[in-house]
Amino acid sequence: MAGFEVIIYGRIWVIAKEIPGIEVEIRYEADWDHEFFGIADGMVTTIHLAMVIPDEVGQFDTELPDFFKQADLGKGSFQFMLRDKASGNIIAMLKPENMPRFISGLAIRSSYPPFVLFSAESISTPPSTDSGLVKDERK
Repeated sequence: MAGFEVIIYGRIWVIAKEIPGIEVEIRYEADWDHEFFGIADGMVTTIHLAMVIPDEVGQFDTELPDFFKQADLGKGSFQFMLRDKASGNIIAMLKPENMPRFISGLAIRSSYPPFVLFSAESISTPPSTDSGLVKDERK
């Protein structure tokens, strides 16, 4: 549907070839939900929007819903997470560097510049190849 999507072109400061097998998960965080539902404390509602694989220089693009024009939905933010593709583990939270933030994510806008630059915060140690499964050695 024309007019209902916003295209975002992102670039991560971490070069994708330095951390093989990564993907970017994008979620909508409904920062308005507590006030709307009368919740005093608790987790904020999040909705999975997209999963994209950055290229070797950390660039990616995707379409996002145009929440800017919707009542109250513009009070949320887009959250970007760098994940290990094989395990699904979060490697880092991605923070916009050249665009306004809302809370810790990308502020909702009707359009974005040619590239939104992201830095990776809280990069954990590289994910283990251990699946976490315990083998039954009694056989």
